[in-house]
Amino acid sequence: MLMHIIKKIIKFFKYTLIYISIYLVLDVFIFYITPNKVKSKIYNKRAHKIHSKYYHHDLRPHAVFYDNWGNEKNLIYSNDLGFKYSNNLKSNFKKKNVLFLGDSLVEGVGVKYEDTFVGQIEEIYKDKPIAFFNGSLQSYSNGIYLAKVYDLVIRKKYQFDEIFIFFTANDVHDDFFRYKEVDNNYVLNHDDKKNIILLNFINFVKGNTFIYQIAAELSPPRAGINKIKDAISYIFSEKKIKENHTTNKIIKPKVSENVIKNLTSRKDYEFLYNEEKLEEWGLKAINKSLSHLERLLKLGRENNIKITLVYPYEAPFLLKKLNEKIFNKFIEYFKNLTKKYNSEFILLNNYYTKFNNDKNAYEELFFMGDVHWNKNGHLRVFQEMNSKVKFY
Repeated sequence: MLMHIIKKIIKFFKYTLIYISIYLVLDVFIFYITPNKVKSKIYNKRAHKIHSKYYHHDLRPHAVFYDNWGNEKNLIYSNDLGFKYSNNLKSNFKKKNVLFLGDSLVEGVGVKYEDTFVGQIEEIYKDKPIAFFNGSLQSYSNGIYLAKVYDLVIRKKYQFDEIFIFFTANDVHDDFFRYKEVDNNYVLNHDDKKNIILLNFINFVKGNTFIYQIAAELSPPRAGINKIKDAISYIFSEKKIKENHTTNKIIKPKVSENVIKNLTSRKDYEFLYNEEKLEEWGLKAINKSLSHLERLLKLGRENNIKITLVYPYEAPFLLKKLNEKIFNKFIEYFKNLTKKYNSEFILLNNYYTKFNNDKNAYEELFFMGDVHWNKNGHLRVFQEMNSKVKFY
């Protein structure tokens, strides 16, 4: 009796595996013959956030997809390096090559590549023998910058003459709470690190099947409800925009007390406001980030690459006054590190100063309720970077 049940179970799993394999092959084939214009519209953006063997996650090379951010919907491209770009063609290295690395702030979520500050820098130097690359991506941190630079420069042998590392308080938090150490082989250890064969299989399924796009759209469970809400909000916001155009009114969003509370009570910024949190975990997190960045500066020096650390003044600081003593000490740690390696440190803190007050600066430069620069914010950052750095 028991053997009979076991045989039935084995038979069930055998046929289930066969049916799944047949379905997967058909799914891949149908997806393959689907026109790219159609696929770019149905891709879930997570399909192009792929696992990396060396530094947790990356952007799929030659990707083309629509990215929704609030009420913004932009067509996104990545080049052959998996960097966001104005198209999905092969990257063009020149006499001088400059790499920007940061998290979603520098990636430029919510805006077209051409409107990001990196895209604008590239535009004004397009006739010069200098190439710019934006290797930034959402949820990156200092440990990932270290592991990714090593992979690009040492393993893949790409020649970068200058690298700008944009780090934030969120990066320091993620270094400590989200990611593990970068080992002696410059591999970022992480909990979902997988066998390379399984990793490549998962990445393939994410980018080449309809089933993944459907599953990603429906997960987590409440995602469907939220997407309906977002769609309704988008429709009404579009209606308001059209009404405002017909009446020649331009209505700018105003920051609410709820937005202020949400942005200034985030855990990733608390160590810069609260001395108890600084002592509890902030100093340990800072030291871990400093360790990653010191190894990165050493790597740059050994390979004749100029590395500049950049800290951009962040959105929550415009809505709630910082503990200046903590913040100044925080900045000093990173300044001293760059001095030790004869490198440079840039504090991006002028782009918001030409407004009536800090709250008004936030409304003009950031997506409402968000910590990311909008199109105008990227323009201001471009202007400040271009005034502080001589790229060529």
